[in-house]
Formats: sequence, C-alpha cells, structure tokens
Amino acid sequence: MQLAEIKVNSITEADWNPNQMPPETRYRLRKSIEKFGVVELLVVREISPDRYETIGGAQRLLVIKELGMQTVDCVVVTATDAGARLLAQALNGIEGTDDPVKLQASLDLIFENIPKGEVLELLPDAANSIRQAISFDAPSLIEHLKTYEDSRSARLNHFSAQFTNDQLVIIDQAVSHANEHGAFDKSNPNKRGNALFHICQKYLD
Repeated sequence: MQLAEIKVNSITEADWNPNQMPPETRYRLRKSIEKFGVVELLVVREISPDRYETIGGAQRLLVIKELGMQTVDCVVVTATDAGARLLAQALNGIEGTDDPVKLQASLDLIFENIPKGEVLELLPDAANSIRQAISFDAPSLIEHLKTYEDSRSARLNHFSAQFTNDQLVIIDQAVSHANEHGAFDKSNPNKRGNALFHICQKYLD
C-alpha cells in the first residue's frame, strides 16, 4: 500500500462496482469537490503498467474527470479480483446505493475465493446487511486499509455469537472501555478482537 499522485486518465472505474449515485447526490459531490477539493482519497489497484482501477471512489473519479482535473492523490493497494470487491464493499459508504445485480456478482466472487471468516472480519454485518455506512478522512482510511492488509496476513479466525439488544449495549461498552485502556496484541491487528480477548483473559485471571 502506498500513496501516489496519479494521472486521472490512467484510472478507470471498475465495471463491477455496484455503487451508483443519483444525479442530485452527484451534484452535491461536485459542488463539494469544487469548493474543498478532493478531501477523501481514491483507493485504486494497478491492473497493468501505469493503468489503475478504482476500488473506492468511483463516483468521485467521475466528477474529477468532469471537472477536467489532471492528477489526483490515491491510495494504491495490491488486491486480487475477489479482494478488490471485498474491500470495495467495506469502503462503499453512504454515498449512492448498490446495484443489486452487480452486488450479488461481487459477493459470489468474494465468498468463492475468500474464507467466510475473513469476509466477516471486514464486513461483520455481511450475513444480514452487506452494506456498511463508513466514511473516512485520509488518516482513518489509511489506518483501515492497513488493518485490512494486516488481517489478511495474520490469517485471523472468525468468532460469531448472538446477543439480545441489552446484552449488546453492555458488550459494546466493555469492548470500547478495553480499547481505551490499551488492550493490544501485536499478533492481531483487529482492535475489537483484541479487546474481547483482553476481557476474557481478565475474567480467567
């Protein structure tokens, strides 16, 4: 993963991207970029020498091209076809909506090539609602991508359980408290997993 300034005409929108944006939202996005610039980095992967494909930011890319911008700052990641689709679903936020046909095609490829546990580490709500509303500024985006890459290399196992709403309130409070007090294990880049392990370890002690 690296930061790079890339020529806009070297980047193409992924034709498999399920995220679409209505005209009125596109208009607001354009006005935002005109006023503030591109404050949220594009996430791309290199598909051939000096040719890139969007993983996150396809709608921004379309507006950037409309505005005639020549270059744009990007986060460049290495990802397989399935990995790119998985990461795209994690990054597809509240901007626009998903085309259900393209979404299903992406999910089919993801689950055929990536273990379910790894998918659910990045998309914990995948079993019920595959869309996550996530918005990033540049530092948190880079941190999220680093966690994604670290999680893949760490080969983490997925743990799932079901709780009542009241239980979830307590669990979220406990996990947040553990995170705030430095629950950390360098072998596991997943913060919530570390926090839950820390709580269990304290209980056994």
